[in-house]
Amino acid sequence: MPNRPSWLTVGVLGLALTAATHLGTVAFKFGQQDTALAAQAARNQELSAERDRLYNVIGDWKKAYESQQSLLQAAQADVVRLKNDRCNPIYDQVYDLKQSINFPRRYGFNDADVANFHIMLQEFQRTLQACYQAK
Repeated sequence: MPNRPSWLTVGVLGLALTAATHLGTVAFKFGQQDTALAAQAARNQELSAERDRLYNVIGDWKKAYESQQSLLQAAQADVVRLKNDRCNPIYDQVYDLKQSINFPRRYGFNDADVANFHIMLQEFQRTLQACYQAK
């Protein structure tokens, strides 16, 4: 009898070859996945670094915005103060005229002066009202 392999040997060898082929395919796929995972991990590191950089930039923008807001509020307060300052000299004039009218003898004024002060007081009061209404 010639040296022929038995069906059992052929079957076992076929099974072993199929298993080896599948094992090679699995190892190749595993290598591909490992390489892809390494590439994704590197990309993840890049994206994390970019996120951190952008977070810092946004933080700087926020600080700059807050600084600009405080400057704006200070400027608006200055505008209000200047508007009030515009009316204060008129208010002082009205107060001085009232003192002159209420105590004419103390300041050396006669009755004619007091009558003129009443007319001036009315004009200054109108001007003061207009100043406050213009705010």
